[in-house]
Amino acid sequence: SGDYAIVTMGSSPCTNGTVLAPGAACTYGITFSPTVTGTISGVATFSNSTPTGPQLVTLSGAGH
Repeated sequence: SGDYAIVTMGSSPCTNGTVLAPGAACTYGITFSPTVTGTISGVATFSNSTPTGPQLVTLSGAGH
């Protein structure tokens, strides 16, 4: 969503298109910069190669 952005952070940042080896990890952050008042929902989608498909993280924030 436009009010949310994924940002790199930490000593092992994830970047767009990062491919991880089994057991490896990387760190990401999500910023929230509301452009309207009220509840603002979003979804962060992380692709993977598992049979369950991409992992979805539901986001919710309030703009004032």
